Amino acid sequence: MVANKFFKLFALASVLIASSGYSQTIENLYLEVDIGQSDLDMSINDFSLLNDGSLSNGNLDTRTFAYNIGAGYFLNDYFSIEVGYVNLGEPDASAISDGSGILWSAGGIRLASETTGYTIALEGSYPLGDSIEITGKLGHLGWDSDITLSNAGTTFTVSEDGSDPFFGFGLLYKNGNFDYVLDFTGYEYDLDDTNISFVSVGARYHF
Repeated sequence: MVANKFFKLFALASVLIASSGYSQTIENLYLEVDIGQSDLDMSINDFSLLNDGSLSNGNLDTRTFAYNIGAGYFLNDYFSIEVGYVNLGEPDASAISDGSGILWSAGGIRLASETTGYTIALEGSYPLGDSIEITGKLGHLGWDSDITLSNAGTTFTVSEDGSDPFFGFGLLYKNGNFDYVLDFTGYEYDLDDTNISFVSVGARYHF
């Protein structure tokens, strides 16, 4: 299970953090929330095998609302370790069938995929001035994806899970105990080599 993999990674991160002592641990902790838009790297042509000749009005919506909630620990002035939960939204494809083919009943068709996951990452930062830093991160995503197909009142759901690496980079503006972040994160997970990008803005509070 993805959750079990995440908790093992979280336990490892906790051991590393605890080795620094309680008071220093609290000072080095931060919480972060990011919201933005995810974009699934897919086109309507990728669904050509599903067209039995009865489909019309095809539509693909690859961009959707996404968010991340996480916590981190500063290892030093340049590196931190982060854990989090990410919801990459629910892109979908839809069409209308006239029922003349062999695959679909007459009526609407909708194929949607919702992907969520747990992350652990190492983030590095480098100051560009007194308040601005450039950041980059490498991490691991343990993901769950629920794929739902609906046609003429009948719905099927298939669940897949796995774990894959991800990367990200961004800018950070420091303002007292708050940091404001602009990030790009790229995920490629082993579900037909699916690529999702996530552009977000967020706020980070450090103690």
